Amino acid sequence: MRSPGSRVLVALGALGTTTLLAAGCGSDHSPEELHDALLTEFEDAVLAEDQTETGVYEELTTVQESEALRSSVELDKPECANTASEWNELEEVRSANAAVGVYGREGEYITHILLDASSDTAQEALDARPPEECQEYEATNADGSVSSYSVSDLDLSDVGSGSYAFLVETEAQDTTVLMYSLVYEGDGYLGMTTVLGTEASEDTLVNFTETALEHEASVLG
Repeated sequence: MRSPGSRVLVALGALGTTTLLAAGCGSDHSPEELHDALLTEFEDAVLAEDQTETGVYEELTTVQESEALRSSVELDKPECANTASEWNELEEVRSANAAVGVYGREGEYITHILLDASSDTAQEALDARPPEECQEYEATNADGSVSSYSVSDLDLSDVGSGSYAFLVETEAQDTTVLMYSLVYEGDGYLGMTTVLGTEASEDTLVNFTETALEHEASVLG
């Protein structure tokens, strides 16, 4: 179970983009294989096995919690509910094999997702961009508090066979939470790394992803 602190960060970032990425049918990587391809540690952050999930995308607790959270808030722009992840309602996406790893350290909360994906689905994910009107929007939470979101692209070199990176800045109750995310295509799979927190950094996003790719290549080919 996640700690209360991590749940707060996830709640603040969840409407910026779905914390998981979806993938269609791919190379038949099993959930166990995808799990084995997750890093066991990164610098001073260790994989939290009690927060790690494997299985079918739509059945993962993290997915269900994110969807419940999105449905519990009122957006000033309802079309921004699935910012940067409009494809995650596809049937192929819902039934995809997936593994989710969580790593925590001071000021940063790292999530790494690996999903079985065809090249067509991976390309669809990489081509997707938030609608222009969703670069800025607000969410009114169930308790009446308001969170403001700002979404922008990151200018990073390609990772893997192709990638797309973006930043979501959240302002809520005098707190600024940053969420750096990078979506990339591997060999028969799709990956997403997210660094979330009050001290989240682009450097962590890039370094973690590059380290993860090296391990994935040795496990998944």
